[in-house]
Amino acid sequence: SHVAAAQEKLLEHYPPDTPIAICFCVGWLEEQIHRGNLSEMAEITLRENFTRNTLYIISPALQNHHSPERSKLYHPNHHHSFRPQ
Repeated sequence: SHVAAAQEKLLEHYPPDTPIAICFCVGWLEEQIHRGNLSEMAEITLRENFTRNTLYIISPALQNHHSPERSKLYHPNHHHSFRPQ
């Protein structure tokens, strides 16, 4: 409910074109992830009606993300020394 105020504060320290990821209900069936710029943070949040269970990632590191593919760390077919086949 304070997304506009949070966006305003963040814009004091980051440029408006800073990449963001708005992550709703991460790990749940309802999961949604929207990407955009800091200048769009409140607009996306309100448009999608995200209220609770929303995580915001604001980082220039998101700028170099070109693949839509997600991490396979928790995928059932991903095996490693702590989770053998």
